[in-house]
Amino acid sequence: MKQKNIDVQQPLLIFWHGFTSMKEDNLQYAYLLAEEGFRVILPDAVHHGERQNGLSNNQRELSFWEIVIQSIYESEKIKVDLNNYFPFKKNDISMAGISMGAIITLGALTQYDWIKRAGSLMGTPAYTDFALMQIQHIKQASMSLPISEEELTGRVKQLKDFDLSLKPDLIKDKELFFWHGEKDSVVPIQGVKLFLEEFSDLSHIHVEIDADAGHNVSREGISSFITWMKGQKAPVNEMSS
Repeated sequence: MKQKNIDVQQPLLIFWHGFTSMKEDNLQYAYLLAEEGFRVILPDAVHHGERQNGLSNNQRELSFWEIVIQSIYESEKIKVDLNNYFPFKKNDISMAGISMGAIITLGALTQYDWIKRAGSLMGTPAYTDFALMQIQHIKQASMSLPISEEELTGRVKQLKDFDLSLKPDLIKDKELFFWHGEKDSVVPIQGVKLFLEEFSDLSHIHVEIDADAGHNVSREGISSFITWMKGQKAPVNEMSS
């Protein structure tokens, strides 16, 4: 937010970073959207940034879904705690993120109806399918799993509660933005494509697919998201009501 707007009610955006990243890596989004009148919050997920606590890369990778689920719950706490610091429009809250941050965002949509709009840059709503893909990759890399196959199956089943691909009706009244690279091998685009097939009307969902991009948001992708958010902002007279 800009200092001059410290006491002004503005639309709120919670923007989550990607895996192994940190909040500072997304400052460009915060600066650009603050210029457009948004109050932007950049949290650090657990085991990232200021909250990094010495986990090895393998340990953090094995904790991926714990990080995601904890961040979903923390999103609610962030919203509540912000009431003690500055004003924001309670009926105009957005959430967005990159990669893991986008996955957090899409899972949060299954839990909170206060999210008015959401932006996914390289995320997937298909928690269960993506988790199974990750497990396969871990096994192929000969990494040892710290839990039994039975426990692993149970944890994957628990993800269904946050799997937006299984609950598409939850976002029929939400505005969504998807940006994804066609060549993304880290978070494959297939989960997004299958999800979009669930809708006969895509008027509330903005989709951009970069045919040449892998797992990296292009400048054009960043610009498109900023433009989309700017277009979602209510007129001044409506915001002041």
